[in-house]
Amino acid sequence: MTRPELTEAMARAIYERVNGHGCRPWRQIDHKAAYRDQATAALAAIEAAGCFVVPGEPTDDMLETGRLAAKTPRLHISHIASDEARTCRIIYSAMLAASPLAKDA
Repeated sequence: MTRPELTEAMARAIYERVNGHGCRPWRQIDHKAAYRDQATAALAAIEAAGCFVVPGEPTDDMLETGRLAAKTPRLHISHIASDEARTCRIIYSAMLAASPLAKDA
């Protein structure tokens, strides 16, 4: 799922929650922009709190980016044992940035 797809799914969920059971189907409404704005605002609030929405399982791109981050000169394998937490943070950050749900994806 991409970020626009997630935003659309959130907007639909907001619409259905606000309008209740029996509301017109999402595909039939013309005023989706307000619900999309609310979904975008919700994602922005999550990110402002330092959290991120990511896939439940890493994508191939995320795994590859993490693998490449682990191979950078600053993270040569000999440094992993001496600074494991730092290494994990760098790899994790690289993988988050590669998520299809990342802000700039």
